[in-house]
Amino acid sequence: MGLSRPTVRKHIITVDEPKYKREQPASPKFGPFEAQLTQWLIEDAKLTRSRRRNGQRLYEGLQAVGYEGAYDSV
Repeated sequence: MGLSRPTVRKHIITVDEPKYKREQPASPKFGPFEAQLTQWLIEDAKLTRSRRRNGQRLYEGLQAVGYEGAYDSV
């Protein structure tokens, strides 16, 4: 199975399932602009698919209001 003996032994002894916490990654540059992007996405959801902004247009719109982060964060 590809598991080491100590790992198997540890899981046999434990009674409870392991609990994992997922942390939200920090977005210091994107944080102040998240509300604006969310608003645009809500507005675009009401439009037809061909009239919606694509990722590049959303990125350019955020740059126009002062966003200095990377495209892939958007």
